[in-house]
Amino acid sequence: VIVTGAYGDNGGDEIEVLADRQGDFYGFVATSWYWLLKDRLQLVAQYQFAQSEEPQGLQLRSRYLRGNHDNPLVDDDNGRGDRHSFIYGGLNFYPCHENMRILAGVSYDDLSTRGGGSLEALTYALAFQTYF
Repeated sequence: VIVTGAYGDNGGDEIEVLADRQGDFYGFVATSWYWLLKDRLQLVAQYQFAQSEEPQGLQLRSRYLRGNHDNPLVDDDNGRGDRHSFIYGGLNFYPCHENMRILAGVSYDDLSTRGGGSLEALTYALAFQTYF
């Protein structure tokens, strides 16, 4: 298991940042893996947690989950919030040792948004990675 922690400051009154996006934030990431078949099939898991003092102190990464919605009645606060949880589970298959990898997994995001709302998403991923 690998655990990484973080603490930061979004800035205060001295810079031009909206008041809802200022203040401190903190979080951690815990990653673990287990070989089901030695050097061939790996089970992986990851949990992330982040929290901020202000209602928009966190913003989701937009690579897989975007903070916008086609329906104007859904208020996702542009992917900003004050508490975020993320969990991922998947498999890595190595057909040519470390030169090739096939990844398959699923993740769940939960972001608390301003005004007591919540943005939740379930994401599936399938990828192929290689290098020689």
